[in-house]
Amino acid sequence: MPNKNIIHSYYDNKDQLGSQTIFQSRTSHFQDQISRGNASLLLMWVKVEDQGRYMCYTSTDIDNSENVIELKVEALIRNVNIKQVNDTITCSSERIYPEPELSWSTNPPSPMRDPPEVQLMEDGLYKISSTIVKNSTALSYSCTVRNKRKTTLFKA
Repeated sequence: MPNKNIIHSYYDNKDQLGSQTIFQSRTSHFQDQISRGNASLLLMWVKVEDQGRYMCYTSTDIDNSENVIELKVEALIRNVNIKQVNDTITCSSERIYPEPELSWSTNPPSPMRDPPEVQLMEDGLYKISSTIVKNSTALSYSCTVRNKRKTTLFKA
């Protein structure tokens, strides 16, 4: 496992959080469910760097169990901004993960020129933008922003 830090520890019927480092104050479980066999863990304020594989170890008086958990982080596309200034139309979105793609379509179809600009921000999230010059024959412009799992379509 790439991360050997303790995420959450619970034994002797209580949390043992002294070993937590980067996950301090970001984990909890459903204490009333443990006696029923539910050892689910809630990770709050998830960050891009939390993505990865983790070992989950549980132990009871009867049995021990180890399972590998794959945590995949995704920051959904919350909004797409479309702005027109004179004959220039800009489409942009930010705080997206994984790396997004942006495409334009027009009615009637017309060729697009420049690829979108993608920037990786300090927090590991992405920002994307693209600018096109309005074509006198196009009646409508559609901007589509997607990551590997979701698509958001906005029309201008």
